[in-house]
Amino acid sequence: AGAGLDFELPPEMRRWWFLRMAYTKRPLQERMTLFWHGILTSGRKKVGDNAEMMAQNALFMQGGMGSYQTLLEKIGRDPAMLKWLDSRSNKKQAPNENYARELMELFTLSPGHYSEEDVREAARAFTGWGLTRGGFEFFDRLHDYDNKTFLGETGDFDGDDIVRIILSQPQAGRYITTRLWEFFAYEDPEPAVIDRLSAVFVSSNYVIKDVMRALLTSPEFYSQSAYRTQIKSPTDMVVQTVKALSMDTNGKGFAELASHMGQTLFDPPDVSGWPAGAAWVNSSSIMQRVNLANRIAMQNLPPMDRQELTDLFLDGVPDPAVDAALDFFEAETRGSRDTGVSRGMLYLMLAGPGYQLG
Repeated sequence: AGAGLDFELPPEMRRWWFLRMAYTKRPLQERMTLFWHGILTSGRKKVGDNAEMMAQNALFMQGGMGSYQTLLEKIGRDPAMLKWLDSRSNKKQAPNENYARELMELFTLSPGHYSEEDVREAARAFTGWGLTRGGFEFFDRLHDYDNKTFLGETGDFDGDDIVRIILSQPQAGRYITTRLWEFFAYEDPEPAVIDRLSAVFVSSNYVIKDVMRALLTSPEFYSQSAYRTQIKSPTDMVVQTVKALSMDTNGKGFAELASHMGQTLFDPPDVSGWPAGAAWVNSSSIMQRVNLANRIAMQNLPPMDRQELTDLFLDGVPDPAVDAALDFFEAETRGSRDTGVSRGMLYLMLAGPGYQLG
């Protein structure tokens, strides 16, 4: 309440989420919410309803560590998703294939593990899943009750049956655990890692919490391959900086900075979510990252010396790219804790290439 948020305004929705990510006592839960927002994607510009987008966010927050089968069943009925992928217009007389296609291509299997016929048959199973002012509603007269043949099985399937059949495919476990590993650790994980995580996915009956426990305790997660090898997303840049500095902020302007860097929460560029890795960095976004560093450095923060800043932002490992400039600032201090010099060093730390990695 003290932040004075107005949820009728899209920038305020984003500010609300940034504040929650920065100050939550359950950071993994928020990070999982961000992960699902980039996989089971919907965008406010098409959905057109802030409350529905926030309800979807709550779904990810509350169910993101539970059964993936349950989460998929719920996202298929989610009002924002029904609008985003045109599922509310899926009728027996004219099936709409958008949701069925993305369910397999982006949510569970990836291309090459299903056919166009599977897409058509799955779309028939989701017919009649609609939307009223009260939320999801099943329209019996619009549903196709005839038999469908999907991924080698035949029956009078509905949408939940499609989810069940998909998750029984070995590729479903490999796909979702690969996406999780690449989000939390590093790209192109070893096959043995994915085999191990996929086995947990299946044996746990698709419970993401169990997969995450196995992921976060894997020896590979603590290997050199996972240490500062990913370029931070714009959201990570903002949130991690606020948390590291224990900033007391109302969050105003941070969502806009992240948008300028290439990530507008609640409005991904397309159905595949946001890019990652090197795609985060270009001539424009680099300048915006520098602007973030400048904005943070201008905050009213207690002065810190070079070693404190290095420990805080670079795990105590100096960034060679900014060492010479830091030498100058350190010489200027002559052992004092001058606020202006501290701000200059903080700016260099945040703008340097070393801090872009996580």
